[in-house]
Amino acid sequence: MKNKPLDFQSATAEHVLETYKKGQKRVLVADEAGLGKTTVASEVVRRVKGELSKEVLDDDGMYCVVYVCCNLQIAQQNIDTLSDDGEKVDLSQSRLSMQHFVYYRKKVELKASGKDTLVLSLTPATSFQMTWGTGSVSERALIYACLSLLPAFNSQEKQNRLSDLLVGWAPKAWKWLSVHYYNEVRKPELIEYRETIVAAMTSKLSRMYSADETYMQRLLHLCDSRQDAQWQNDIYYFTIKLRKIFAEISLEILKPDLVIMDEFQKFSSLIDTDRSTETEENMIARKFFANKNTYILLLSATPYKPYTTLEELNDSNNDEQYKDFHRLMDFLHINDVNKIDFKAIWRDYSSALKHIEKETEETIGLKHQSAENMLYNVMGRTERSNEGIIHEILPPVYDFLSAGDITSFRGCLITSVNATT
Repeated sequence: MKNKPLDFQSATAEHVLETYKKGQKRVLVADEAGLGKTTVASEVVRRVKGELSKEVLDDDGMYCVVYVCCNLQIAQQNIDTLSDDGEKVDLSQSRLSMQHFVYYRKKVELKASGKDTLVLSLTPATSFQMTWGTGSVSERALIYACLSLLPAFNSQEKQNRLSDLLVGWAPKAWKWLSVHYYNEVRKPELIEYRETIVAAMTSKLSRMYSADETYMQRLLHLCDSRQDAQWQNDIYYFTIKLRKIFAEISLEILKPDLVIMDEFQKFSSLIDTDRSTETEENMIARKFFANKNTYILLLSATPYKPYTTLEELNDSNNDEQYKDFHRLMDFLHINDVNKIDFKAIWRDYSSALKHIEKETEETIGLKHQSAENMLYNVMGRTERSNEGIIHEILPPVYDFLSAGDITSFRGCLITSVNATT
């Protein structure tokens, strides 16, 4: 159940919405820990749908929210608070390579129930990493069900060979999961999905796997090969390739209206815009964030380290704090319609602080205001008031000190000074 926001949380959500309306699609909420950033996010979810409905519902009539967090346990705790209106997704189907099916199935269910809000959950470890592991048994079972729709696998013998290739080390769960997804993708109401996924698979599998073999040819070759140790090794790596292909298909189908990244500093590689240091994670994430119409909300009490100590700087000669800050600002400003040159603004302000003796009160004030406005255009932060949490009450001094005490202390002080001179 969604929590009712407090006044300060509503004010933060208002700032986010106003920023969105000005054309800034990416915003950071950096409220102090414990102030309810998830509640703020749920209010943003509600207000984006209410106040920007023309943008988020026009394309397919559905409001799609994607919640990205560091692990499934946190997702389980928070996803139900994000929206009371829509359908949440079974977290066992949170793999990116499964979202093509989840999206279409939920789309049909939402329309049947008269709803229009879908909340999906992804985690970096299971959704954005594809270079190792053959995925979950549910993931492979859905891949099997989709591939079985292709004409090349219309016979029972071919489907059995395909099943042998993807079963992995979970034969008991595979027996019913493979049948479950086989039947699911063939439901009459999913005809649009079948047309879409078959076209996408046909296109992806026609690409070259090696110099003389397409992905489809490689798949058929493995289905017909002798099942020995080499075959086991080959299908392991080919299954990883299949997971990547279906993740790509999901990215092309899934066009979220709002992406919420909770405690994003724990997976900050996803927002790195530097292509020279590109990893598989941020390459997949970049495709995910490629839609310039997608609203993005970052949540973190500690989005970057506040400062670098002299010892840290001397040890590595590398100011990571400054780099983290600029990585974040690059990400937030990447689609900035106003094209604010935040680096020039920040450099100008930093230079003024270093050479403060050359600045007047007016010039440094203007540079400070320019830097502050630049930050406020892409983020907001609420902190606790110390007066509200800790109220220090000092007793009257005369309860503890008398005039004689002060006179005595003065005499001791004079005696000590005279003795040293």
